Amino acid sequence: MECILPVKQLKYAASLLSNIANIKSSFFLPYILIEASANGVTMSSVSLELSAKIKIEDVTVVKEGSVLVGASSFNGFAVNLQDRSGDYGTEPVLLKKMKSGIELKTKTAYKNGDLVINKARLEEIDQSTFPDFLSINESSLMQIDGLFLKESIDKTSYAISTGDDSMEILRGINMKSDGDSFIVTATNGRELSRYSRHIDLPVFDSTITSLISKNISKYIMPDKPVEFSFQSGKAFIRSGNLEMIGSLYMNDYPNVEGVLNTSGLKYFIVNKEVLIDAIRGCMPSADERTSRLNVYIKGGVLSLKAESSNETISDGIKIYDFDGEFSFDCNGWYLYSALAKVEGDTVSVNFKDHVSPIILRDYLEQPYSLTLLILPMRSIK
Repeated sequence: MECILPVKQLKYAASLLSNIANIKSSFFLPYILIEASANGVTMSSVSLELSAKIKIEDVTVVKEGSVLVGASSFNGFAVNLQDRSGDYGTEPVLLKKMKSGIELKTKTAYKNGDLVINKARLEEIDQSTFPDFLSINESSLMQIDGLFLKESIDKTSYAISTGDDSMEILRGINMKSDGDSFIVTATNGRELSRYSRHIDLPVFDSTITSLISKNISKYIMPDKPVEFSFQSGKAFIRSGNLEMIGSLYMNDYPNVEGVLNTSGLKYFIVNKEVLIDAIRGCMPSADERTSRLNVYIKGGVLSLKAESSNETISDGIKIYDFDGEFSFDCNGWYLYSALAKVEGDTVSVNFKDHVSPIILRDYLEQPYSLTLLILPMRSIK
């Protein structure tokens, strides 16, 4: 086997696949499979929870074949290469299978005139230890806007459960379609985020793991459509030249429709940035993020007070559409995190009483629907 690889794509593939290959699990295979054929070069890695394959473009295949190399050693060589810019940077990399191992060779030209030879010899791993990469059923693929998919994960992933004492499925993100809307939900039982948009898709209801969601958000191309499907307990994702396959949670996701119903609730409107700044003033340091925060409203003015401080932050934070009196306690960091996901300047805060869920929404209509929920803390008075 022998091929010549472009530096930028080599570095990208080595970094991504090394991260996946080194995921610690009971099925731990810290390797990268490199395959060269008349159709080009592909690189893939496999773990129990997530696998990925990348097709490398603009390659020269001198001799077809395949090799299996250690992910860390391969990435260790690639990470020191320099992106090409004019006459400077690293030239395309020669990868050649030798009797004594895998040879990687190139050279890097620096602007100060230095010319450095980059060379490495990697051990070839027995390919019989590496499983086949699952193929995607092309007929089952659906398509969605890449930017929306990335935003839907970014808007909800903060509410994923990270505790060992929670239901396992709450450590993932639920994605479903009712035939009219694509709906993404995450909750840890104390806070919840739901992001949706009207998209015509077949009906489905699946929950992906946090590991899959992180890698989708990090690696998909937001400027291109993403093809995906959920089948046989697996999530299949394709974005450009990248394919990812990960395990799904098989249990049903909790029904949260009841707690998200705002019918009959009271509400007030407030400037998002003003309220965020006030919360930050109450909790200036990380060790106070778990502090109880009291929100008090009277006469169209909102004030805040953190349990860790005797000072009440009350600069006349003006609210609208509610002139009564209302008070609730909550985790200030939960409220801050929810507000930070709202894109508009104003947020609608919906409430029933001091022990019922607090629901936040964009006040102005958006092309998407974002609903955020936090549970109040019971009063200790």
